[in-house]
Amino acid sequence: MTTPIRASIEIRFSDDTVLTQWETITVRERFDDALGSYSFTVKPTFEKLFDFQLRLMKGELVRVYVDGHPYATPIIESVATSVDRSGSVKMQVECKSVLLAATEASADPQIYQKQQADVPVSGLVLDVLKPFGFTSINTDAAGNVKVLTGKGVEGRAPAITADTLKAKDAAVNDNETCYGYLARLYSRLGVALRVTYENELLLQEPGYDQHPSYSVMEGQGDETGFNRDRALSITLRETNSGQFSKVVILGKDGEKRGKKQTAKPRAALRQTRLTGPLGPSLTAETGFDIEAFAQTMWDVYAEDQPFENVKEESFASDFPLYTSSLHPFKPKYYVDKRSRDNERCASFCKLVHTKNAPNAYEVTVELDGLVAATGAVYAIDTTCDVESTALKLKSTMWVHEVTLTQSRSGSRTTLKLLPLGSFVLGDIPS
Repeated sequence: MTTPIRASIEIRFSDDTVLTQWETITVRERFDDALGSYSFTVKPTFEKLFDFQLRLMKGELVRVYVDGHPYATPIIESVATSVDRSGSVKMQVECKSVLLAATEASADPQIYQKQQADVPVSGLVLDVLKPFGFTSINTDAAGNVKVLTGKGVEGRAPAITADTLKAKDAAVNDNETCYGYLARLYSRLGVALRVTYENELLLQEPGYDQHPSYSVMEGQGDETGFNRDRALSITLRETNSGQFSKVVILGKDGEKRGKKQTAKPRAALRQTRLTGPLGPSLTAETGFDIEAFAQTMWDVYAEDQPFENVKEESFASDFPLYTSSLHPFKPKYYVDKRSRDNERCASFCKLVHTKNAPNAYEVTVELDGLVAATGAVYAIDTTCDVESTALKLKSTMWVHEVTLTQSRSGSRTTLKLLPLGSFVLGDIPS
């Protein structure tokens, strides 16, 4: 069931004329997917078909507005046109971000040789993407979110200073695409390369430090209260697949100094909590200390672990990525030849530990409409208060993915939420 359309998604031609013959519209954006997905179905009359084919040709731009606010300006990737025996025409249009060409075009392997010293990444970006019409880089992610949602974002960290981001290895790998090359460099620095609604390059890091833009709760109970939305459904998905209780990174052999060789860099990261959010509740109900039992099991299996001289840091979270009272000790040992010091090893260690965080603990919220009770349009890289008595969930979470859908009968939003701080960008070699 969907609600009657209050706010709406608009598709506009490149000349800003509003497309009125749409049947369905779907907009999906995910923080770590620079292309996104913007699709719509059009049913023009037979007499207007040629005009629509000219306006909706592959390679042309369209504009997406939500509740009157500019949301994206994607490029048409493909168009499928069908005519049935009665003469009814339907066009299915698939669009992506204007970074599409850069994700498929090959990077010039000679554009830069391997650099020994740190080099500003911003210069590399503009050199590589100049053929695709990009001439500047925007770092004001908060400003972009303000336009998308129609509301200001309070408490967000200052904009990134692009010129301070540098990389040691600027060489292009074999068979690497333009965007793949640049994304690899930036992901090491913890930021994503995306585009704004105006198709300007945007450097964006996950905005965990900001006030919530939305507040949702489960469908049962009393009235939601001021500026809160009642969810159609809230789904909590947890998995241990690809998650580890401890990660140890071994770097490249240290440098030789005369007959001596410096120690091989290494680092380790472990969770301080070994059971899930419900562990304390179950302990209180049963009288059996589940966390203590898990710690005992950890100590037994970790006693003879290798790499004893590794400096170990702890990772605390209300939503542990890996939990098991039966098998709390699940280590991951990883060799990274690019880690030449302990600092790089420690950074890489956190990345390996959290790389699959979106799979470990994810909350999916289904909502009526496209605009929250706060008046903000739903958008990625915002935060949301979510509460469910049945799931024992009450937390502020980060919006990792948003899907907006609209048909002639109504509209709906799907949010995918992650614990704050759990998503980390990075480049793990295969």
